[in-house]
Amino acid sequence: MEINIVPAWLLDRLGIPRDSQDHFALSVSALLILFAVPFAARLPHLCLGRFLFGIPCPGCGILHSLIATARFDLKTAWLSNPAGIGLFLLLAFQIVVRPIALCWSKFDKTVSSISSVAGATVTVCLFCVWIERLITGGVNGGYLLSKM
Repeated sequence: MEINIVPAWLLDRLGIPRDSQDHFALSVSALLILFAVPFAARLPHLCLGRFLFGIPCPGCGILHSLIATARFDLKTAWLSNPAGIGLFLLLAFQIVVRPIALCWSKFDKTVSSISSVAGATVTVCLFCVWIERLITGGVNGGYLLSKM
């Protein structure tokens, strides 16, 4: 779950070397995502999973969880979507460690490996939360989303 929203053509145009583009794009993407979360949380809520199928999607509550984690309100973050805490930590990791990998190429493969494992772990957590909500009816996520 490495979220990259920076297009390769832009990195080419900026003159970022090909072997550095991955680290650069992922750190910038993480910064942009964390910057955009408070604004995205103010948009009207629309869950396509609930709208189309009547069930919550794996990401329901993730924005509220990210915001609560940033405020160190871990109880609210956990109740909104436990995977949001992991996603927040993964984004923070990308912001802090990717620039280090840009400067010191000996960390390149290690950072990429840790990031891949952490991303896969967050993805598994998202689906575990989703399955739990499907089984229990999504009471926690729906309750907190309506309260926030």
